[in-house]
Formats: sequence, structure tokens, C-alpha cells
Amino acid sequence: MPGISNPKSKSQIGCRIPGLPSRLPPAQPLRTAARRPYDPGFQRAVSDFFRTWLIGEDFAKAATYFSPRCYECIELYSDDGKTPPFLPEDQARYIQNSLAAVGHEIGPITRLEEALESVPPEGDDMKLMAHADKVAYSLVALPDYLADSFLCTKHSKKSPYRAAASGSPSYGNYYAAIFELRTPGEHASAVTLLWQKQDSVWRIVAYELMD
Repeated sequence: MPGISNPKSKSQIGCRIPGLPSRLPPAQPLRTAARRPYDPGFQRAVSDFFRTWLIGEDFAKAATYFSPRCYECIELYSDDGKTPPFLPEDQARYIQNSLAAVGHEIGPITRLEEALESVPPEGDDMKLMAHADKVAYSLVALPDYLADSFLCTKHSKKSPYRAAASGSPSYGNYYAAIFELRTPGEHASAVTLLWQKQDSVWRIVAYELMD
């Protein structure tokens, strides 16, 4: 995603990928998570997105998983001194080029865990979910009250998870995929992709980069 910096090798999106063909040893699985009810279409959408992006290398199709609501994130995570794209078509192209830059740096893979490593969630109300690709990325059910803190229009870099709960947490409208890129040497910051169903389709409505 735009804004992940790498002092050694900076691509268009600034991903910490030195561009070496070697890989880290296989990631270790996270602890077993309790199964929780969720929309099965969400899990399929996330799996399809990562496979389209990193295994299929169809960057144009992968970019369609991003909602225009993500465009606010481009400005939030832009490199200092650079003017972010302003027009919606330029912002959409920027996301596609960003995905392509990461994909080209990683190179061909056949399994997601060659490129991604799951990151556990932080926060008691962020519920870890069981799924088939748990080594490559974490899936998390988010309560409605917490979703706003991930949206780039309301995002605080200093306290991204701070929000006030009201009564019992309500789940089912927002989910997140959390991961970091597996590269030799320095690792990328953890990336959180916030998902929401829009017009009956699960799409990425925000992303967050953690130092």
C-alpha cells in the first residue's frame, strides 16, 4: 500500500521489499482461533483479492476490490513532499500501480504464505477468526463502534484503535485482514485492510499502516 517506506529500495508505493528472490522460512501458524459466524462471501472476497493480486498478478482486477472510500488513505500515507493524486481516476490508477509495484518486487509465488505473514489483532473487541489462510493473514471481526477509527477520514496515527464503545459490541458489518509482507531483511509495516459490504459486494474501504 502507498506509504510503507523502505530506506534501501523505494518503489512507487514505498514498500519495504529489497527485490531479492530469496524468501524467509515458512511462517508459523497463529494460535487456533474460535470459529465465529460471519458472511462466507467475505472470506471468499479476501481470498480472491490476495490470490488475484499476488499469485495471478492481475493488478487491474485486484484494484477493483478497493472502494473509492480508500482514496482518502492515499493522501494520509503519501510520502512527505509529494503531491498525491486528486482526481478519482488518477487515484484509482495510483492504487493499481501500487499493487503492481509490490507484485513485481515480490515476484512469482504459488502460495500466499511465501509473500505474506499474518499479524494478530490488538484490542479485546477485535475478534480473531479461523480461516484456511491463517498463516498468510489474520481475519478479524470488528465491532461497529471501532470501524470509524480505521477510516482514513477520521484516522489518528497516534491512537488508531481509540474509540468509545456503547453497550455490547455489535458485529457483522466490518471485518479486517491484517498482514505484513514477508521479505528478507527489514519487514514492511503491518497492514490492515478494512472491509465492508457495499451494494452486496465486499470491498476494501480503508487501509492502515502500522509502524
